[in-house]
Amino acid sequence: CAQTCEYEGTTYADGESFEVECNTCTCAGGVVSCTEMACAQTCEYEGTTYADGESFAVECNTCTCAGGVVSCTEMACGAACEWEGESYATGETWEVECNTCECMPNGMPKCTMMVCPGGCTVETPCDDPMALCFSPGQSIGCGMCMPSEMAGTCEDDSECGPGSVCSGDHDMCLCDPSAICIPACTAGSCDLGEVCGEDGHCTAMSCQAASECPANFACDAGGCLRASCSASDQCEGVCVKGKCHSEPGFCSYPPP
Repeated sequence: CAQTCEYEGTTYADGESFEVECNTCTCAGGVVSCTEMACAQTCEYEGTTYADGESFAVECNTCTCAGGVVSCTEMACGAACEWEGESYATGETWEVECNTCECMPNGMPKCTMMVCPGGCTVETPCDDPMALCFSPGQSIGCGMCMPSEMAGTCEDDSECGPGSVCSGDHDMCLCDPSAICIPACTAGSCDLGEVCGEDGHCTAMSCQAASECPANFACDAGGCLRASCSASDQCEGVCVKGKCHSEPGFCSYPPP
């Protein structure tokens, strides 16, 4: 006679199959046999369940569920910056003469170092021979750097939380060139000559002719790029460091 099987308080008919987590069990001759496939483990974090491999944002850090364990980057979040008796929140900016300072996530202010006043072009060098000419909006680079592991580095967008992308184009002064998770671009947040792509990254505007690009840009290989120059009369503005701009560059000392 066909024999039934008992499994965890339930009776199954001979030949009947049933699911146990991600495995399949079968009743045969009164004995239950099951596949032994390893099942993906979920993670519990602050009352929410996450699937194996799923990433999520916690403040400015990214956490990932792997094998039932949650691991998170350890970037310092919301550290305040102190400047001349004032306290500034992370991301907040303030003016110091003709320069702009920003409070970085590590609690250190990062300031431009323009020599005030004055500008520079290919025809007009900096007055101070110790100063360097930088293009409008160009970063002067870093002096002291922050260890990359403190910034929560990433390899691709999948390691970042919702609304964030993995990018090497950022203002963090890291000791090793690394990509970090930054907010995805939005309409109007990209630089002149760029558009925000569906993947959340800024890319060069596509074009077929220079007339489709902004002033001081040329159509190069299907994309709008700053036009090259050797003199300001070749631009609709001024020539700074071999590229056309609408305004002069700025003079700054090298970063300390």
